[in-house]
Amino acid sequence: MGRTAGGRTLQNEMITLAVIASIRHRHTPYDTLLMQGVFRNSARSQIQDQIEEWPDRWRQAPSNS
Repeated sequence: MGRTAGGRTLQNEMITLAVIASIRHRHTPYDTLLMQGVFRNSARSQIQDQIEEWPDRWRQAPSNS
């Protein structure tokens, strides 16, 4: 069976959420904040700007071609 447009949308959303989670844990102090006792929603709020910077960094990165 072929994929429906709705299936692609769900797949794209899942990929986006996975990338955001990776950025959150690998490139921000999110885990440190949690270990210091900061509540999850507050920690996510504190790092949101850092997460939003990453797509811009990727767009500006020089290509290797």
